Amino acid sequence: MNATTACRAILYASALALTTPTPALALPRCAELASKPSYGLAGNPAVTRLTATPVPVSAGLAYQPGMGVRSQAQIATEVAYCRVEFVFNSGKSGPADGYDEGQRQAIGIRVGLPLRADDGGAGVWNGKIHNLGSSGCMGHLGPVTAATNAGYAGAVSDGGHQAASPAGNRFDCAFGMNESTGALNIGLIRDFSAEHLLWQTWWSKQLTRTYYGRAAKRTYWSGCSQGGREAHIIAQTIPHEYDGVLGGGAGLWWMRFSLAHAWAGLVIKDVLAPIGKTLTAAHIAATTDAAIDACDMQDGIRDGVLADPRACKWSAKAAVCGSPGASADQCLDTDQADAYDLIRRGPRNRKGELIAFPFEPDSRLPINIDAFYTKQMMQWTLADPDFDPATHLYMDDAHLLAANDRLGITYEDLATLASQRVSDLIDASTPEALGWARAAGTKLLMWTGTADRNIPSRNTIAFYQRTAAYFGTSVSDPTLQSWYRVFLYPGVAHCGGGDGPWPGHPNYGPLFDALVQWVEHGVAPTQILATQHAGGSRAPGPPPTGAGLAVIATRPACAYPHTAIYKGAGSVTDAANFSCGGNLETPDVVEPMATPKFENGTGTVLPPYGRGGRR
Repeated sequence: MNATTACRAILYASALALTTPTPALALPRCAELASKPSYGLAGNPAVTRLTATPVPVSAGLAYQPGMGVRSQAQIATEVAYCRVEFVFNSGKSGPADGYDEGQRQAIGIRVGLPLRADDGGAGVWNGKIHNLGSSGCMGHLGPVTAATNAGYAGAVSDGGHQAASPAGNRFDCAFGMNESTGALNIGLIRDFSAEHLLWQTWWSKQLTRTYYGRAAKRTYWSGCSQGGREAHIIAQTIPHEYDGVLGGGAGLWWMRFSLAHAWAGLVIKDVLAPIGKTLTAAHIAATTDAAIDACDMQDGIRDGVLADPRACKWSAKAAVCGSPGASADQCLDTDQADAYDLIRRGPRNRKGELIAFPFEPDSRLPINIDAFYTKQMMQWTLADPDFDPATHLYMDDAHLLAANDRLGITYEDLATLASQRVSDLIDASTPEALGWARAAGTKLLMWTGTADRNIPSRNTIAFYQRTAAYFGTSVSDPTLQSWYRVFLYPGVAHCGGGDGPWPGHPNYGPLFDALVQWVEHGVAPTQILATQHAGGSRAPGPPPTGAGLAVIATRPACAYPHTAIYKGAGSVTDAANFSCGGNLETPDVVEPMATPKFENGTGTVLPPYGRGGRR
């Protein structure tokens, strides 16, 4: 266990040392949580911007793919609840605690409590807590209705900062650098990485106990993307506070997957642009479709979905104009095909070792060097808010030397510095820390879509493999699967969407129901129903919901390393005609990564960005 993970766990002990509010003679009404000091919030010097508001039942939007932060706040409220919002500071501030000058810890928290019958509600609290994850770089308070609508108390957090861009842009990570010095803001990064989870958990439990007069009998977590990373942080630091943890599409190796977004654009810049060529989004889409079509029958059925895209070794040379099956209007020339294969192979160092997991051949990968928050992660790494990867990042030494760019840096050197300077602060990749979860009896249910274009699915699979190896077992061993299981959703994009049957909403539906059954009834999930509706989209995000959406396909999602196997008769759109079996864990799909901190092979990086001599 590294020192950072140990420190994260120790931090939680300090939370328990806070003085518990004196029990009141009567249970508070919602508004009194913000007005009477005896309930622990009002007058508390650690709490600011406090409100407590009853939220009535109201019509709203059904959750749709790609829904923005503002729209999420309009999701229908089916159960009236008390919405408590405040900003919490545990006493940390200034450079001594890693913050900028004049800055103090400020973790935004929203807690939802289904209203008691004697407080104007329906009295439907089920006695449990369901805390919710966030997305992207956070910086906003999301809705709690996924919990409260189902009768749970629940909480969300903003990660300890507020996004400066309009509407709480999920991909604004500017908080990680101090405005005054350009150095890393260690305090805000730690709050974002882990500490907000400590206080989100503590306050959700404290306010639940205060409002209902008794402690929750069960506590759950769910989230996808950032919420999936948070799920793994919880599992590695405070698993004893949760009975069950659900996480999808997790950014476990945060710096590596962030930099992975730049690889396609970098290949296009360094390989194709100098000869006047490119790969467009249309080229990527058509070539991806060709790969899916070529490898579709590897699982024995033709359904437009790859059961295990890692096994697809297709080359874009088959998409060169004039080749059988090549696209009529988006075919490639040989240079483009070579570049496409180089992109799909994934970024590697001079030793041929993977630096970051590649996007699978059935994912429609990003082609911008600065996609999402990649550029900001590079700026964090280099302590340079002006660094522009489109200008100064190069595939390798040969391209850097040819450019004669004194401010340039190679991909492998940048990845090395990112690993050395930032990864320990933000990654969620410490399998040895899961011994706490196993000892606590916490159930871990993790999942990923195999066609994820935001976070390669191998992040989730590789962490499961490393966990098994650490505990001296295999991914199929019952002793591991008694507390930790991973489910793959073939053809599914980031947190939903895509070509394959979907898992449902990341915070409720089949996945969360399976976790509850596992925790409360001891029924370990071997398969979970995945469903595809008419009107679906390849766009990432939860599936559309609402009346009138016909089911067009169902399929069992299976506990890894099993996969859905067609029984040989009946429709391939009916889950009843599949069973879970086989073994996806074959030697040809397991590939090691470069050693952390030594992504360039030596761990030494040249000035101006690194220290030490040339390799």
